[in-house]
Amino acid sequence: MKRSIGLALLALAAACAQKNEFQAPPPPPVTVALPETRDVTEYAVFTGTTEPHKTVAIRARVRGYVAEIPYQAGTMLEEGTVLFRIADDEFQAKVRSAEADVEAARSDLGAAQAAIESAEANLALAETAVTKLERAYESQAVSEILVLETKAKRDVAKSELDKAKAQLQVAEANVGVARAQLESARLDLEWTTVRAPMKGIASMWQVFEGDFVGGGLPTLLTKMINDDKIYCWFNVPERWILEISESIRASEGRKGRASDVPVELALVTDEGFPHRGIGDYADPTLDPDTGTARVRAIFDNKERRIPGGAFARVRFAVGVRKNALLVPEQALGSDQSGDFLLLVNSSNVLERHAVEL
Repeated sequence: MKRSIGLALLALAAACAQKNEFQAPPPPPVTVALPETRDVTEYAVFTGTTEPHKTVAIRARVRGYVAEIPYQAGTMLEEGTVLFRIADDEFQAKVRSAEADVEAARSDLGAAQAAIESAEANLALAETAVTKLERAYESQAVSEILVLETKAKRDVAKSELDKAKAQLQVAEANVGVARAQLESARLDLEWTTVRAPMKGIASMWQVFEGDFVGGGLPTLLTKMINDDKIYCWFNVPERWILEISESIRASEGRKGRASDVPVELALVTDEGFPHRGIGDYADPTLDPDTGTARVRAIFDNKERRIPGGAFARVRFAVGVRKNALLVPEQALGSDQSGDFLLLVNSSNVLERHAVEL
């Protein structure tokens, strides 16, 4: 027992006699990479706003009360789908009244035509009578008074014919007016059923059943969009407009327009620029206040991945940099003095080198 205690005390004394020395940690592992040299396409990047390529405001074209709203808002609708029905009792009555007016005008026209035929027949008889009496008068068979009386009757027949022709013109005009009023009444009746003017999505209705619409200015009922294709509008500075035009002339021999240029688009949730389109319009002149031109690009959107009214980034190629030196983006550092890289020298020591991106 005493021997064991003594050995423990000797071991404790030896441990106290050892010195604490700092052990440097091993160097951290460093990932290195070689730069690459290759041709790189340079892009101009802008921000823009998307919109459907077709947007239609549906408005009431006649006055009346909304009787029915049979469509489902927010769903894809075919062209001709019934969106709204406006009470049509009044318009049906107007059509019937206009149809009656047309029939009455046609009846008057028929009477005028009959009057002309009768007047022409009377005039023909009078002309014949005058001719006969004039021959008889030459042979002294009848008196001059009888000839004059017959000529007077002929003149009356001519006057009646002229009057009948004038009445015919009036009747023909009345028929035209009545037909126009009937067509207008039928159009009004047709417009009481509001149909989709195109294939697309109808938004939520702006009125409800029982509302009176069409009073004063045409009432907005709803809106429809067709986003099978999508537009993106963005402003391009003068410098880029000139460089793009020069690039097109140099590389493709076209007329140097800023439209007809391949364009790529990215939404806020996209990685890279996955949507491909083409510039289809550019303002012909620059805005002198901003020094920019409005440019529009169009993109296929049958899968409806690009919503209208979204902010987006667009880019298009403005040139190719030959033999560009490339390094991984995560290798770049930045401080108050600018961008830099850490390079491994021949002694495996890191050195800081300023770079220009």
